[in-house]
Amino acid sequence: KGDLAAAELLYREALEVTRATLGGRHSSTLLSISILDLLHKMAEVDKKWATSPSLSGKPTKKPYKPLLASNSRH
Repeated sequence: KGDLAAAELLYREALEVTRATLGGRHSSTLLSISILDLLHKMAEVDKKWATSPSLSGKPTKKPYKPLLASNSRH
């Protein structure tokens, strides 16, 4: 598993240097911004994954309920 916090720090530094060197509208600057946005989204998914019982492998409070009742007629 990667360290998203460390990656974010590196990309923020790269963004600052790129922006100062090439300007705010250069494709490399925009790419750094996009990567930072992606890292933030990945961090949010990690948080949801870690706190969601159904996604983290922890048992849920509600038992599984079949979509079709066993006594249904077809």
